[in-house]
Amino acid sequence: MQRVLLNPSKMKRTKQIILMVMGILFLSSATWAQLPSSYQCSVRNDFLVSSKVYEFDVYLQNLDNFRVFELASFYGAINFNAAIVNGGAITMTAVPGSSELVPDQRPIDFHFETAEGYMEIWEQPLTSETQLLKGFGTPISRSTPGTRVVRIRLTNSVDFGVASPDFTFKFTGTTDFTFVKAFDQTSPFPVTDITTQSSHTMAAMINPVLNAPVLAFDMTGTYEYCIDDRDGEPIGLTGSEAGVSYQLLRNNITTGSPVAGTGSTITFGKYLEGTYTASAVRVGTDLTNNMTGSAVLTENPLPAAVLSGTARICKGTSTTLSVDLDGTAPWSITYSANGATPVTLTGIMASPYTFNVSPLLTTTYAITNVTDANLCSAVGLGTAIVSVDLNSEGGDLSGAGNQTI
Repeated sequence: MQRVLLNPSKMKRTKQIILMVMGILFLSSATWAQLPSSYQCSVRNDFLVSSKVYEFDVYLQNLDNFRVFELASFYGAINFNAAIVNGGAITMTAVPGSSELVPDQRPIDFHFETAEGYMEIWEQPLTSETQLLKGFGTPISRSTPGTRVVRIRLTNSVDFGVASPDFTFKFTGTTDFTFVKAFDQTSPFPVTDITTQSSHTMAAMINPVLNAPVLAFDMTGTYEYCIDDRDGEPIGLTGSEAGVSYQLLRNNITTGSPVAGTGSTITFGKYLEGTYTASAVRVGTDLTNNMTGSAVLTENPLPAAVLSGTARICKGTSTTLSVDLDGTAPWSITYSANGATPVTLTGIMASPYTFNVSPLLTTTYAITNVTDANLCSAVGLGTAIVSVDLNSEGGDLSGAGNQTI
């Protein structure tokens, strides 16, 4: 028989590889062996579908960054403020297709206990024959907000009361309290109740006032603008509510698209002349209100100035120029003489306006700008040519034709 001699160095290396593999397996087992150290139940994403229908989500989230949370069983008990019932009868159902749990764990039984002040969420009843095995439960997500257990729909026979739901998870008591069970991946008894561990948390991310009256905010945007400024002026509100839609009206006629409330100021955009008001409706309800006051946009015409007064004068004399004005007093006009440094005259209260000039040389006068009380401006029309006879002194040559004095 031939004997095979093993290389001692190879035997040592083989032993190291075996030990390394065993270590990896041990670490992997340790990672999966424990239950999640913390998790959160939360109520989120509510929506008042109508004055009688209210929806919200129930979530589970794994807050342990290292340990797997595989859901074995969930029962939810949620306290609520009885004032929302408002004397009605509330039906509690699931929004179809809303649960992200595996099919065998999706809740199918719901109870709204008005007298006791809590609601119940039951998963499908499982017998020993239908009990899920580990590996088949729902893995609960670490990403916020987690895994959606179900979206609840509450339907009231009357309008919900004007009150906040004040949702809280019921985690105490001898019966009818929230409990959560998870699979321990290495235990021979895989289903473990983790409800009572001190690290679980509860969060109600919502607490609106149901059927709250729509608040009235003041209109903003009363302006006067000049007709040559056709970009318009902004119209808005001093505040708004989330979940409320705002509609602008121009001269009592709907204009533009509705704007969703943000919880702060909003703008409808830029508009031209008119009287603007706004109405509001709480989305999904028939609760409405009119906003306070109005925004008035006034379009002012441009002023006009027409200069006249062409004349011939003798050297050293003066003549009168006249300006016909249109617009709103008081005006200011700026004129130039032969395009030289302009002269501005202010506080003009009446039209026509006259002023004297005494040029030393023949001069052409023009209005370069006219501004009225509305701060609207335009370039004036017309010119006045004042001819100066350098060979004569004194006297007014206006209308003297070609005669020589």
